[in-house]
Amino acid sequence: PGVNTFRTTFASAPGEAHTHWPWAFDVVDGTAGSVSGMLDQSTGFDDQASLCIRTSVPASGRWMATTLGPAFGGPAFRTARRYRLSARVRTLALEGESHIALRIHRSGQPDIHHAERYEMVVSPVAVSGTAEWQELSVVTQAIVPEPDRVHILLVHKGKGTSWFDNVLFEELD
Repeated sequence: PGVNTFRTTFASAPGEAHTHWPWAFDVVDGTAGSVSGMLDQSTGFDDQASLCIRTSVPASGRWMATTLGPAFGGPAFRTARRYRLSARVRTLALEGESHIALRIHRSGQPDIHHAERYEMVVSPVAVSGTAEWQELSVVTQAIVPEPDRVHILLVHKGKGTSWFDNVLFEELD
């Protein structure tokens, strides 16, 4: 719960491990050597930590938190609720764009093991070029039936560098 600032790593976070969001990096397009994802402990929005993606050629990568919801020991999502994802994003010489997104699977729906078929809700604003920290957000419509899984995606497309910080996922109503 609360804002993920990346000051605390998964291994050093207090409390039960099943309550934490493990972040995973995924190369979406490009070769593994041309795309890298790392915890940057020298750059952050309001501290010295953030998640970073660097590409040396036009390529795509993303940071993902994919264990939110009752299937992973988290609290159940409630029906007819809206959800908001917000994050701070900074870019350096990005010839492309960075954005945030929610990937949602609804209870009782097919294709639970095919994340590429989940519903996507992408931030309407993206960051590109060289930009200081900007807040991006995405809000879902009321979700019926309720989700059983929600994935948080921090996406980088193109050549350059992106940082992501202060990630917050919350129920609105």
